[in-house]
Amino acid sequence: MERCEIPTVEREEELSRAPIARVDCFRWTDNGYTPRTEAQLVLVRRRGFLVRLTSWETARRAVCRVPDGEVYRDSCMEFFVNFAPEKTGDYLNLEVNPLGTLHAKYGPARAGRRPLPPELERPRVKTEQQPAFWRAELFIPLATIKGLFGKADFAPGDVLRGNFYKCGDDAAFPHYGMWSPVLTESPDFHRPEYFGELALV
Repeated sequence: MERCEIPTVEREEELSRAPIARVDCFRWTDNGYTPRTEAQLVLVRRRGFLVRLTSWETARRAVCRVPDGEVYRDSCMEFFVNFAPEKTGDYLNLEVNPLGTLHAKYGPARAGRRPLPPELERPRVKTEQQPAFWRAELFIPLATIKGLFGKADFAPGDVLRGNFYKCGDDAAFPHYGMWSPVLTESPDFHRPEYFGELALV
């Protein structure tokens, strides 16, 4: 099982302090396409969690503009996380394409996931496209986490469960990358039993 430390910071600008989780396990295809992809995650004290996903991908597909649409068919980076594994098996799955289109749902598995309740603030999305790479930053407010998981107080020693992914089902070169390896016979990111540990420090 993979493990990554998650620092607590005062300001979003301190995200660069976070260790890098490398999305470097690519499976289920043999086309040789494995774009370098990295993730960083911090807890911004009293506010929420901020994740940065970066992929050095030049041949990008970016079509979906529908919130909660099929962004996984585009060039896509994803963050799946259970903020309270001691209480529930549910997780939040966040998927984003280079246009900043966000797919956000919540539940225990591929089946049974549901959109976020309308009274909760959706994660904030910011994307950047450069010739050599593209990047997405997702901010998840503590109030949203409390509404979904019943928990908003986090401290060093807490351990979340989650995974970071890179995919593109309809990209020129379909690919499926992950930080914590998923050992299924066919592509399936919705397998929380393969999540790694995200340890607050």
